[in-house]
Amino acid sequence: MFFMSPSHSPKKQPPVIGYAYYKDINRERQRRFTPRLHQKSDINHPVERLCRLYLRNVTPDNWSDDPYIVCLLLALAQAQSTKQREEKPETFPVRLLLAVDGDKNFAHVFQADVDAHILKALDEPTLDLNGVAWPRITHTKNVDGVLTTQAEKRKYEDDAEAPMKRVKTTLQNVSLTMDTSALCTGGKG
Repeated sequence: MFFMSPSHSPKKQPPVIGYAYYKDINRERQRRFTPRLHQKSDINHPVERLCRLYLRNVTPDNWSDDPYIVCLLLALAQAQSTKQREEKPETFPVRLLLAVDGDKNFAHVFQADVDAHILKALDEPTLDLNGVAWPRITHTKNVDGVLTTQAEKRKYEDDAEAPMKRVKTTLQNVSLTMDTSALCTGGKG
């Protein structure tokens, strides 16, 4: 879903908001690392063992550190950039509402302001990104219901932001084990 007002300034974009279901992310990752059947037998055991190893390497211990979330945020920013026909802004604000199985108490919102240079680098991989800051991704757990105290609200916000500091490290580890373009395209690249 895209929201843009007709009178927006080209330097300041309204945020694009996306929605995802974390179970779908896990299902796509599982599909990506499921071996095809061998021609002469039902299961290709050596490839199946390799796929399990790769799957274990790209599945984070903590779901909120998942590199797929970063890919979704970049995809939202890229879609926003593509829709922008006039002068492009310096940053593209994006938000992702993520539903997580078993967590009926919180709505998880990931947000980032993606620099236009990073999006340009997706089209021109040789572009020099020295001095371009990677977007700061924040994860907010919004309680379904009313918080009773301000201290309780701060505790939820602090707990939600801590895991996102590990996302960049997780992305670097994933890029060492496989092509990250395959992550962002769901294995079709």
